[in-house]
Amino acid sequence: MPSFKETPAKANKFLRHLLNSTCLALALGWSLLPAVSLAQEVATETAEDEEESELRQDVVIVTVERREQNLQDFAGTAVSVTQDQLDALGVGFDFQSIQQIVPGLNISFNEGFSEIFLRGVGTQDNSSTSEQPTAVHYNGVYIPRSRGIGPLFFDLARIEVNVGPQGTLRGRNASAGSINIIPAKPELGEVEAKGSFGFGTFSLREIEGVLNLPIGDKLAIRGAYYSREHDDYFQNALQGLTFAPVDGAGSEDEEAFRFSVLYEPNERFSAHFVFDNLTQGGTGFPGNFQGQAQSQGFTPQNNPIDPFLQNFLTPGFVDNEIRSYVLTSTYDFGPVSLEFTGGYRAYSNLTVNQRRPFQFGTPNPTALPGVVANVLTFDPDNFNTNYISDDARALTLEGRIFSNQDQRFRWTAGVFYLNEDQDEFRWDTSDRQFFFNNLGGPDFFETDNVSFAVYGDATFDISDKFRLKGGLRYTDDEKRRTGFEVQFIFDPAAIIDFDGNGVTDANDLRFSTSGFVVRRAGDQELLDPETTAPEALFLNFVEQFGSRDTVDEIFALFPGTLQTTTTSDLGLFTQTVQDGYLDWRVGVEYDLTPDHLLYATISTGTRSAGINNPILVAGELINETFDTEDLLAFEIGSKNVFDFGGLAWRLNVAAFYYDFNNQVLQVAATADGGGFEEGAVNVNANLTVQNINAGSSRIFGLTVDGGVRLPFGFVFDYNAQYLNARFGEALISDGRQLAMDTNGDGTPDLAPPNVDVSGNRLLFSPTFSFTTTFGQDIELPFGDAFWRFTTSFRTSTFATPFNSEGFDINGDEIPLEDLPLCCFTDSPLLGDGSFFNDRVGAVALHNITWGVNVGPKRNYRIEGFVTNLTNVAYNQRQIINAFVNIGFINPPRVIGGRVSAVF
Repeated sequence: MPSFKETPAKANKFLRHLLNSTCLALALGWSLLPAVSLAQEVATETAEDEEESELRQDVVIVTVERREQNLQDFAGTAVSVTQDQLDALGVGFDFQSIQQIVPGLNISFNEGFSEIFLRGVGTQDNSSTSEQPTAVHYNGVYIPRSRGIGPLFFDLARIEVNVGPQGTLRGRNASAGSINIIPAKPELGEVEAKGSFGFGTFSLREIEGVLNLPIGDKLAIRGAYYSREHDDYFQNALQGLTFAPVDGAGSEDEEAFRFSVLYEPNERFSAHFVFDNLTQGGTGFPGNFQGQAQSQGFTPQNNPIDPFLQNFLTPGFVDNEIRSYVLTSTYDFGPVSLEFTGGYRAYSNLTVNQRRPFQFGTPNPTALPGVVANVLTFDPDNFNTNYISDDARALTLEGRIFSNQDQRFRWTAGVFYLNEDQDEFRWDTSDRQFFFNNLGGPDFFETDNVSFAVYGDATFDISDKFRLKGGLRYTDDEKRRTGFEVQFIFDPAAIIDFDGNGVTDANDLRFSTSGFVVRRAGDQELLDPETTAPEALFLNFVEQFGSRDTVDEIFALFPGTLQTTTTSDLGLFTQTVQDGYLDWRVGVEYDLTPDHLLYATISTGTRSAGINNPILVAGELINETFDTEDLLAFEIGSKNVFDFGGLAWRLNVAAFYYDFNNQVLQVAATADGGGFEEGAVNVNANLTVQNINAGSSRIFGLTVDGGVRLPFGFVFDYNAQYLNARFGEALISDGRQLAMDTNGDGTPDLAPPNVDVSGNRLLFSPTFSFTTTFGQDIELPFGDAFWRFTTSFRTSTFATPFNSEGFDINGDEIPLEDLPLCCFTDSPLLGDGSFFNDRVGAVALHNITWGVNVGPKRNYRIEGFVTNLTNVAYNQRQIINAFVNIGFINPPRVIGGRVSAVF
């Protein structure tokens, strides 16, 4: 297990924050006690006296406001689904699949990173100092990095998706919303065992087992095991043609174990402990070079050749290990209760991407399998590839004091502390490239993120039907990042005729060939590239050379011939950012009847500041950091259950408006000399991605959800959204164009143009989206049966702020096809500026599930499923710059079944 790196300075800082947190919580809590007493004196027994609705047949539980309540009583937009409902909807065990049940939610999978957009608010930045605007929690504990989520979707109580700013009620602030994954608790006094086995196409194999054991009447333990594996989703069109046979990509091999303990010695005290050990393997989900296909008019949605058939040259893999500890304890003092939540989560990841023919990752009618498939020089005997490794540890502590829920004045106050420690490593290795001018990196950083917050929220009953709400939060974030970016270069004199063909050329410089093993993040040292010998620096990242590597031989024969250049001539650099900010919410609720709720809320959300990789332009560092994003959200809604035709029809409506300022966008930029000091080679490949506060956006829309239980067991549920999410003011650098050398001296002097994208749609923000589920529950003499047909639809979206628009060197808009390609104009297989197309067409995904429950207690189930019924392929994410258009597409159709039993 990765170790938590702690220093005396960090320890002192932690203790200081903890002491301050405790004092603030006690002060705030005790200052509210007089109000508690007053509230108790005038409290009305609304919980007991309130008229119960006779129309509500289904009770959906959420804990958005840190207490269990019926979703119909929650004044806001949220979705809550149980494990059984996930299975019935065909969502399965995949975090990414949640987007199929929440309109306006987009979750893409990018080389192990999950990028979340909700109502158009999100980020594509996965750097170590950047947070997703949608915060992910596990059993109430914040997960800072998406790589740390892992295979958690088994033996769950439910998953909650809360839409809109979060912060005055819980740990980490979030501007777009939150996702809370809640595991099933041990059950006191009940012995239970569950088991299931799943199978399907792509050699799918799933195993799940659960055992719940009570120990006396006050203690219970629960253990759950889960494994899932399947073969590659993406097959290799070049199978049998490449130097080393490669099957494809997209296989998964996951295994997880969960152990939890619940201790309740009396009605006042409760303690719940959860331990998870998770592993992820497989061949990974790399991006696919699509620029050539896009330039010929072929997208994954209209390509007549199977889009799940792709070109691969070398194998890839994923190795991710996660350990998590969560403890939640609560004590009820009578008028108030205290709750403590502590979590520690550590993960160690290594992702090695498959190598593809440059620009030709997608077979299409203009570039069929077997045809020369490289713009420059295609040679399958080449092991260039990309290595990504992260090692992270996160300690989360939260203390909360809150009043009982039967009081007229209900409140909660808490403190939150996060200390996250990360190592991150990136290396695009080069094989058979003269001068060893590698494509990028190695880059290595150590990061320490510390966040401290204090928050409070309250609800006051003006009457038994009318309520006022309000909350306030203060957050202080501090981030520190130390590291370097280097490029290694060999002296040409050190290259000799290793292959014995009588010629000294790039074929004699071999690196990262079969058998090569990179050293993982966490096992490397943070060295200063300006004071460390280049060979020692190089070997710091290598665990084992490949069987055909010659670099180690060059080191032995010609020591001292390796050179390094560093980004912006900075060597080892340290960057910091610190900021403090307030968030708040106010709202009103009114119960027209027990079945009709009206509400209105105004709230703010803040995404914290972060750090960019350093970039030197005109001799000066620019954009070292980016500032906070600020969101002001308005929502007004109504939740209703109507009696029509003797049936209970659920209908909820919410209108929202977001004023989004200081919005951060991710753009590609080119520094002086391509980002490296004078003398560096292959500088154009070293584009630097920058996060900038580019402007503002205005977002408004309408959500409608509901459902009904019809005669003969038929069920119908729906959830729809209209979204208008556009940039108000936004001026960004066009990273699809390179800096130009207008003087002819070899140094770029004309930067890419700044272009106006005001009025363009935000990333991954469909105008219309909906999810519908239609099915039936059928009573049988020997049990019952069910079936569900689920459709998830969304209109077209864009993957970049440019919205498939082109711009000339002056920043004036031109047709996309007129946007010039920077480097490949002599290739007839590469068409025009459509190479940069970022439009994703409308998508409709369909899932079908069916099954029967039999046995004396209907405790045996046989079920079948089909996900992605029509085998639709579309881009969930794209990376576009001057050189590439890389797309990440969704999984294909999977057909399978599952048998399970409960004892």
